[in-house]
Amino acid sequence: MKKFIIVALVLCCSVLGDNLTRVADSAGFKTGTGNRVNPVKATGEIKTEQTTTITGKLLGSSGNPMPKADVHLLRFNQSKPLVSLQAAKDGNFRLTTNESGLFTLQFTGVNHKSHEVILLIEKPSAIKINAKLKSYDYVTEFSKVQIIGDFNNFSFNSAKVMEKQPDGTFVAEFDANGNNFAYQLLGLTENGGSVNGTQSDDYIYDGGGDYRSVVTPAGGRAKIVFNPNLLTRSNARAQITFRDANSTAARFASIYEAILERRKLFQKAITAYKKTGKPLDEFNYNWSADMAALSRQIAREKNPLLRQALLIGYLDLGYGTFGAKLDSVLAAKTLAVISPTSSLWSIEPRLLGVALNNIGQPENYTPYIQQLIENHPDAEVKRVTKAEYAPTRNIMVGKDVPTFSLISLDDPQNFYTRESLKGKTIAITYLTHLIFLAQLLIF
Repeated sequence: MKKFIIVALVLCCSVLGDNLTRVADSAGFKTGTGNRVNPVKATGEIKTEQTTTITGKLLGSSGNPMPKADVHLLRFNQSKPLVSLQAAKDGNFRLTTNESGLFTLQFTGVNHKSHEVILLIEKPSAIKINAKLKSYDYVTEFSKVQIIGDFNNFSFNSAKVMEKQPDGTFVAEFDANGNNFAYQLLGLTENGGSVNGTQSDDYIYDGGGDYRSVVTPAGGRAKIVFNPNLLTRSNARAQITFRDANSTAARFASIYEAILERRKLFQKAITAYKKTGKPLDEFNYNWSADMAALSRQIAREKNPLLRQALLIGYLDLGYGTFGAKLDSVLAAKTLAVISPTSSLWSIEPRLLGVALNNIGQPENYTPYIQQLIENHPDAEVKRVTKAEYAPTRNIMVGKDVPTFSLISLDDPQNFYTRESLKGKTIAITYLTHLIFLAQLLIF
């Protein structure tokens, strides 16, 4: 039987799409106001025999403690914290865990935007880190302020418009028979999210990086007043400071931030190019300076773990359709020194494919791939690797195409099948066609 060779239909769609939408956002962990996290007071602890201890101070933009602030430790790219704790009144916190791997340490506080730092914990250690948050980016004028809360189960769809008063404040009143009434306001910040108000007896973390104001009803009624003059405004930027700037934790965080910064510059360049209206296939990004700088850093670095992190950063330069052509020796070195079970693959599982493509002869790395699929601690890394790089995957050059049936875009009465296309060469010229065909492919 003749073989009909498929030319990476689904993979092409995925890679091109990733390049056009790749945004350098170091941590979006917003999970919605319905996902509450119950903070642990004073210290957050995962029972251990050998523990990593994370200590420090969490402050607001003014350099002072916030009315309420929390620290959350999450697995990288996960939204549910392993542990959350409320910082002390002076901002101090102490968190311990016996977990290892790649983590996000997230800092949140009333009236402030959340901020994150990435930690790679390979063995028990003591990490000392201070954080200063940035206040919300409030709009300059409040034309419409809405309120959500206990009265509507914090639903954005049924938010109530607050009434503007002659003195510039906004007011809303509700029946409230309980001891507490929790609420959030919409229309205060530039990003349009839900945040705490200016009237509060207490605050509750909402599980998504922000807080709910809590007031005590009087006479079965809750009167909420929002006063724009009481908002905390500041241009001070968020700051993360490791007490030992030369520690492995501090230097790893710096390497990761450099990866994100390079992604931001790439995204800025391709966005600007798209505005010119020129064909996207003519776009070219110059990675040479980044490649040279990383090559020098890798050569100088003595710490094995940090050298591996730099190698991951080097592979990241080759990611996607507009990625750089990498040095095959450095690409091979990556797979020689980074274990198949390393947490570093969680940064971007498809960087394994970048390494394989630049080395060539991926069949030589079958044992490496198989060990990663079987033993890596991150389920998403295992899933991506199995689907895209496993020797036994369904779609790859040289294998018989699985049985499929798809509808013609030109004639809905016409169906394409493996048998009808056997021996033919087909050109797919539009991304929309590519996505359509990929979605209709039946295995």
